[in-house]
Amino acid sequence: MSNKDKSMSQERFNNREAFTLIEASDLLYKLNEIVYDAEKWHATYNAINFEPLCAILREFGVVVDIHSLGQDIITTENFFDCDCDHNFIHNKEQERYCPTCGIHMHEYPDSRLNEVVDMLNTNSKKEEGNSLHAHELKKLSIYLERLERDAYFMYKSINGGFAEAIMFDYDDDIIDVELKYGIQSDCENVVHTKTLKILRSTMLPID
Repeated sequence: MSNKDKSMSQERFNNREAFTLIEASDLLYKLNEIVYDAEKWHATYNAINFEPLCAILREFGVVVDIHSLGQDIITTENFFDCDCDHNFIHNKEQERYCPTCGIHMHEYPDSRLNEVVDMLNTNSKKEEGNSLHAHELKKLSIYLERLERDAYFMYKSINGGFAEAIMFDYDDDIIDVELKYGIQSDCENVVHTKTLKILRSTMLPID
């Protein structure tokens, strides 16, 4: 590589706006793989400066746990996982516990960097293009209420009976919904889970 190419590469590396979130994350993983696979990884780790990439990721709101660098799994300091099947990654600055399963941020492990990056990238795409419109949200709310009401009907006379329907993902055409219903009490814990796909154009489930 010529001195000019090196200078241009260094200039891009010093420019946070020259990197996307995914590019910075991928490069950090590649460097980490070199460290993890090295026979004398302590020497390799000390020879590699992770900080510029970590600084870029911090600009995107992701704080890398430096103690996880050089290991097989890279984690974050400011996100944690809960016990839910969907939407299980939470920003510690926004949520100290999961409002659905009740897990506190100190009870479960910090989130993996690659999963946080995937979540943020997906959310960013939704904000840019295919976010749900007000009329869609209104129709969806009505549909979710009907789902909960129908599922709760057989449990309404039982102590601890419940039903909860939530949207956990969507794209241009489909809305993903999870319905949980059953009994949760001191004496009994029976929870049924169904995943449904709703067509955005009709707000009706796909058979």
